[in-house]
Amino acid sequence: MRRLPPYPDLILHNARIYTVEPDLPWASAVALRRGVIVAVGDSAGVLSLAGPQTETLDLQGRLALPGLCDAHIHFLNWSRNLSQVDLATTRSKAEMLERIAVHAQRLPAGAWIVGQGWNESWWGDTDFPTAADLRTVTGPQQPAIFWRSDMHGAVVNDRALELAGITAGTPNPPGGVIDKDAEGRPTGVLRELAIRLVSGLIPSPTPDEIASALQFGVSRLHTLGITAIHDQRMKSDDDGPEALAAYQRLNRVGALKLRVNCNVAARQLPHLAALGLSYGFGDNHLRLGHVKVFADGSLGS
Repeated sequence: MRRLPPYPDLILHNARIYTVEPDLPWASAVALRRGVIVAVGDSAGVLSLAGPQTETLDLQGRLALPGLCDAHIHFLNWSRNLSQVDLATTRSKAEMLERIAVHAQRLPAGAWIVGQGWNESWWGDTDFPTAADLRTVTGPQQPAIFWRSDMHGAVVNDRALELAGITAGTPNPPGGVIDKDAEGRPTGVLRELAIRLVSGLIPSPTPDEIASALQFGVSRLHTLGITAIHDQRMKSDDDGPEALAAYQRLNRVGALKLRVNCNVAARQLPHLAALGLSYGFGDNHLRLGHVKVFADGSLGS
């Protein structure tokens, strides 16, 4: 039997540490062992616990907070978008189109132009962008799709509509809406499950590309102090399974530097019950934790 040394791996000291503990809300030092807090208090007392291999870090009076948890994130989609067109900070339709045009110029001919994050309410507008708006910036040959900030709506260009076979005669799919103009022609705006008519045509990333995107996303979250998430993309048959599989691969080799609480679609509960699974199945880094139910779309889209 291998006995572990009793001293901490890491001590943070000379800091302003907010503990979120009513009995000791503030401290100047904290000691950790194998990722678990083992002592918190004044610097002199906590430093006395150090062993020969303990790393000590002087924070020089800086503030230290517990890691934050993002309680609603579509993490794989968000992580992949870090290398796509980020439209979250656009404040006008013109700015959205300008960013798309710049990004499109970097892509090879025929490649999909993908992005997300636009929200017309930030523009002081009520109209969604349309395929007609996209014509001037995406060209006739490159298919394009751009999700709204809530992921419940998207706008696609003419080429994407063509590839998906969406015409004036295409009916709304179950659980989705294809917006059409007064003459019955599709506008390029797709809502809810109608988005899949186009998104399903985008070439799937390889497992290595997914893992790389997730790890880059984790590094970005860490810069914001976020160390845990509630992932909302386990609900569907599109990116949910591939995201969960990627999390498991990273977790097996100790590369998942994030605590991930995955949701479960309500329609999948009978399958989980048949397997005897329940809330909290998993470990400290990856677990099934909550149920997602769709009642009637979303207010934003």
